[in-house]
Amino acid sequence: EQQNQVFAEENGKLSKTVDDLVLISKFLNETSEGLSDSLEQITEFLADQIVANKAILIGTLENTYKQRKDGWSCDYNSVFGGRTFTLDYNAEIPTTEFNSVMDYVANRALDELCLDRNDFTEFLALPEYTPLTSNRLNAAMTIYTGRALDWYFPEVNENGLTQDDWSNAAFDCENLIEKYKFSS
Repeated sequence: EQQNQVFAEENGKLSKTVDDLVLISKFLNETSEGLSDSLEQITEFLADQIVANKAILIGTLENTYKQRKDGWSCDYNSVFGGRTFTLDYNAEIPTTEFNSVMDYVANRALDELCLDRNDFTEFLALPEYTPLTSNRLNAAMTIYTGRALDWYFPEVNENGLTQDDWSNAAFDCENLIEKYKFSS
């Protein structure tokens, strides 16, 4: 009988332990379901934030590049002031001044936009830009850099770089692999 009493006490303890384990199991199941939902919601939120931040970075980069594109000629007259081709924008830029003008264009825009000086020089050899004048240089810069920006920041359904391309380059055109850089 004493043995039965010991068994009864042990069964009682085991029964209470089982009941406690069932409660703990229910609690863990309920809690983990909530955690899973919360984790999924947090992951979705963070993914949305990353996409939004990429779009903001690309928009800022595009605006910066547009400023470079539009502002390249601000000091053109000051730098080359008094020369015939700045006094008369239809006068030919002398071949002796060509490298100085190209250095200026490269420093003010091409380098900042990661555009190849040699590619632009070839672009300037097109018939519509020869002989080269300040007016034709201005037109060539507008068209060439405009095409570059269209490549860097295409509209929907246009060819060009993607958010992932920019992200892989850390949003810096110097980090773009060669096949993604613009050339005419």
